[in-house]
Amino acid sequence: MRNLNLKKYIPIGFALIALLASLGISVYYTFQDTEALDSSEIAYSDTQREEIQRYFGYEDLLSRYLTLPYDISMNTNQQGSFVDIGFLYIMFIPLILFAILKNPVQRLFMAIMTFLFFVLSIANSYILVGRTKVSAEVVGDVLTMSDASWLDKVLAYVYMGAYSVFSVVKPGLELISGDKDYVTYPIIILSFLAVLYFGFSNWQHKSVNVRVLILLAISYGFFFLVFSSGIIWYGYLFFVLLMIGMIYYFSTIEEKDDFMSVLLKFSFVIFASIWIAIGMVSRISNITPGTPEQHMGKAIISPDVYLWNTGEIKSKSELLDRTTPGLSATFDEINRDHSTKIYKVGTGLTYFIEENHKRVMTDNQLGMFYALIQKYPNQYVLSDVLKASGFKYLIIDLNTPSIDNTPEKTLTAKFNALLSYVFSNDSMRLMSTDNIVKINGGPKYDIQGDELIRRGTFAIYEIN
Repeated sequence: MRNLNLKKYIPIGFALIALLASLGISVYYTFQDTEALDSSEIAYSDTQREEIQRYFGYEDLLSRYLTLPYDISMNTNQQGSFVDIGFLYIMFIPLILFAILKNPVQRLFMAIMTFLFFVLSIANSYILVGRTKVSAEVVGDVLTMSDASWLDKVLAYVYMGAYSVFSVVKPGLELISGDKDYVTYPIIILSFLAVLYFGFSNWQHKSVNVRVLILLAISYGFFFLVFSSGIIWYGYLFFVLLMIGMIYYFSTIEEKDDFMSVLLKFSFVIFASIWIAIGMVSRISNITPGTPEQHMGKAIISPDVYLWNTGEIKSKSELLDRTTPGLSATFDEINRDHSTKIYKVGTGLTYFIEENHKRVMTDNQLGMFYALIQKYPNQYVLSDVLKASGFKYLIIDLNTPSIDNTPEKTLTAKFNALLSYVFSNDSMRLMSTDNIVKINGGPKYDIQGDELIRRGTFAIYEIN
């Protein structure tokens, strides 16, 4: 009988005992401190929750981490091309790991974990029908929606099945986790060490360069997962390392002709080609869920910016007025006195403001404004406070509520309070906007009117 070298397992044993003890202590304190799980008291001044957490999600803390790979792949929490990493990672990494594993027990464990991650991710996701987000909890409504396609209805059945499985584990998640808890980070650290050990046990026959890349990818991936809050540009290096790892794996099976290897190689070539084609179409068009149907696929670039770059438009004033009539005069007035300050809520219009690094105060999530209206509920008193502080102009991004993913819609509530302050206050003078409404039967650039013709992006006010 072969002698086992138990000494090399002693450090691993001590590490596991220490981590399991830590996890046990965390579970104990979770049941002792139930207030940590309560998220009912949501502060409207918590702008980090509105800005940072919109990339991360608003489920319980443990679910946020467990669903993060799916969320950043499918843009569940934050939509837009600037956060799109494609579907290749979420599609092929589980398959590659499954192919690497040779032990049937390990493969079974991998399959079960992948299924559970899938169920948990789907249950915290939604189906986009037209412009309507239908959550997994009420996904049955998709079957009766008139504008739902056959694919939407097929997905609805998948979501209903996943949510029925999730409903079994949901009480357990709610019991140990909440907006804050004691168990999430010990679980993440245990998982990181398990992945690191798995990598170490399978790289012994690899070259030093491959080992370094594996160690770097696992370590960087751990820090990205824990500290990035789902913001993908903090993980660009991680995604590059993953892609290098995927390509390296396919290079190692290039000569193999077994069924799994052939299937993986051909699937990767086909879906990578589809991914590249979709990316190219997306980048040269404006086909997005928010684009009106009559404008789909049109206006690949701004014609005004094109004329500016080709020299046909020779002045900045002409360029501004072609986008919004009278906008250049507005900025001329703002730039006339550099001692005045500008209160800015979103938008990139400060580019046209001289000495904007000194004059502009940014309050994108309206945390400061909310504190001000709490202290000065009278709109005229609030205007006097702003003027006494040197503020002469107010610039508003009209699409501010579009980034509000909070379940309580705290940012939307603050934005509505801002509009109420502006609309009910004759000390505020509208200087410029690209919002077009119908007034007395005709179109006009204004915020309020009888009917909205074209939703704008900004409004500039003078505080009198």
